Amino acid sequence: MAHNLCPFASHYTKEKQRVRVMRWILAAMLVLSSFFSISASAAAETQPFVIINKAVNQLALIDNGKIETVYPVATGVNTLLTPEGIFTVTVKAKNPYYRKKNIPGGAPDNPLGTR
Repeated sequence: MAHNLCPFASHYTKEKQRVRVMRWILAAMLVLSSFFSISASAAAETQPFVIINKAVNQLALIDNGKIETVYPVATGVNTLLTPEGIFTVTVKAKNPYYRKKNIPGGAPDNPLGTR
């Protein structure tokens, strides 16, 4: 019966196997992420979308994979006050009515402005 002279030999082989598994998982994730990025870029070319950078308070309009324009925006005082995620605009009002002060849409004194 042969004995290992190194008491850590079994731990070393388990650690080596764990590293191999982690490398395989990482490689699989990289391959899969390339497929998802292709589909995301294809979607970006068909639909315009908006990205808000809370670190610098800027909104970028992306259309056909290109940044069309960048605007300054206000975000929450802390990170909890401006939610993160993917959202869909379901209703967009053209020249919205300002209900609080009964100001019609498109009026010069409307704080919501024209759109």
